[in-house]
Amino acid sequence: MYSIAEATELLKKAYPERDRIVPPVVYQGNYLFQAYDDSDELEGMMDPYFTVNRETGDVSEFSIITDGNMEEIAALYENRTT
Repeated sequence: MYSIAEATELLKKAYPERDRIVPPVVYQGNYLFQAYDDSDELEGMMDPYFTVNRETGDVSEFSIITDGNMEEIAALYENRTT
């Protein structure tokens, strides 16, 4: 299983333009990250969600609208301890 630190590095490697990465929550068995591109004021804030599979390390874009439940995700971020 990949650690959060390892998953963060995989995300940075896959999306190097995403220079501000918020620590993840675990959602549907994946690390769910918010990662922003601060160099692009408009597009860099759009769709900032990415997953890293905790078992395989696969990195994917993620839409909280079509791929998940926005209320569950918001609650995970609000209630996290880190």
